[in-house]
Amino acid sequence: LPLPQVLPAMEAIARPLLQRLQAALEGGGGPGEVSVLLEQLCALLGKVSPGARPTADEVARVPALQDALHPSVHLLQQLWGVLEAIFERHGGDSRVMEKLCRCYKHTSRNTAQGPFRGDFRSLVPRLLPQVTGWFERQPHSCFLYVANVCLRGYHDAPELLPTFRETFARMSAVVFRLLSAAPTAIPDNPDVVDDFFELCSTVLRLHPALLAESELLLESGGGGGGGPRVRAIKETWHEAPLDVFGRQVTPRLRDLVSLWNSPTAEHVPMWTERTTDDYRVLRVPPMVAVQAEWVETQTLLLAEQAPLPPEFAFTGEVKRSEWYSCVAPSLLERGRLSQQLPGNMRQVAQRRRWVLPLPAAFACLPAAELPSPDGGSGGTRPEGVTSQSVQYVRRPSMRLAARSIRGLPSNKAVLSAARELAAAAERDGLTVVRQEGQPVVVQMCYDAKIGWNKRAQVSMAVWLSMPPLLQDNQVGVLLDVPCTPVPLPMIDAGGASGSDGS
Repeated sequence: LPLPQVLPAMEAIARPLLQRLQAALEGGGGPGEVSVLLEQLCALLGKVSPGARPTADEVARVPALQDALHPSVHLLQQLWGVLEAIFERHGGDSRVMEKLCRCYKHTSRNTAQGPFRGDFRSLVPRLLPQVTGWFERQPHSCFLYVANVCLRGYHDAPELLPTFRETFARMSAVVFRLLSAAPTAIPDNPDVVDDFFELCSTVLRLHPALLAESELLLESGGGGGGGPRVRAIKETWHEAPLDVFGRQVTPRLRDLVSLWNSPTAEHVPMWTERTTDDYRVLRVPPMVAVQAEWVETQTLLLAEQAPLPPEFAFTGEVKRSEWYSCVAPSLLERGRLSQQLPGNMRQVAQRRRWVLPLPAAFACLPAAELPSPDGGSGGTRPEGVTSQSVQYVRRPSMRLAARSIRGLPSNKAVLSAARELAAAAERDGLTVVRQEGQPVVVQMCYDAKIGWNKRAQVSMAVWLSMPPLLQDNQVGVLLDVPCTPVPLPMIDAGGASGSDGS
């Protein structure tokens, strides 16, 4: 049927169904009767579709057809109040809510293809706040599925990103609160767990920034002796489009035009919180990483060292027949220590931590499936190194005051920049993390790339020999709180030759 005939026909079929629904709601009809009527409406919304948009002659006769939506979308708008009334009356019945959500889901699918493709998008800014509010009152898994359907179908619409952001944050808060309510909460709510996992998978694939970092507000578990519970979650991890271009596209372009080309790399996303004349305040995201570290003394404190991980961090080897997943920048954290010596004497030491973020392909693997981090830890310690180790860790987000440095990242250039950054940040009222009176320094070299083979082994490191104008080295000082990595369970955290676990 042509469009001018489809909508009146659908309304004629839907009218008696709506009358029966309203009578059931007003007369105390049971959930079984309401479910059957919703199933019939769902079939109408999901199966009926005109073959083409109105022709020019039809629009000339009926100007209202010019911007007409898919008839299922139009009918769903007419049903909106009735569906809200159904929730108010039967919101606690999971079977009725499942049928209600199918009306939305099947309308979305019906308009996903053909001449009316995308018409359902106009409902998303109204629909997602509605089902999110319902989920906060009655946490049925079908509401999570509706959010997933909308995200999969319309993730590429930039005007919907604030709606997706709010929906995911509010629904996550409900899920965390529900699953922390009792020791058996997870097995008691398998559908919610399953649909929330699917929603998180979609977010990770299509809008990973929504998962990167959130602010959690905790409250006490109450008088029952429970631990802290999540009361609210506020999503805050986003980059402006210009920042995304600068962080993601520009480095790749620089790789392509360089005569010293190497495989392009995943770049750790860093959110610029604010910018001053002297520095930028950056957020380094939380990550799963291989962390190699040693404690150095004596002449190594001021020795020139390349911003590449040490030999014992590598667990694989380079083969021409393999392709490598590369990550940039190379991250190196430096903090001062004081070591006890015989005779009640002490000596100044420095801990170097080489942080090697896992590529996206391996970051979600269970710890038991990752290769042992000490597979290539042979060799002897350099003179002046008192301890060394390598392990998998989960590192929390870091907040840095950072700026670029010109030329090679020499020891003098890095430490001078760190002192200047610390002074400028503290002058502006920021809290600089210090160890033994010195700022904790984070060195970021975007000309260095760490390569992982297909078996998730650290196999290669490349430091590009770039012309001075193209070199990209940054220095930051840690703000607010020390960064305390958490070792992954089920992994032998030792590894380096002679490691003492420190």
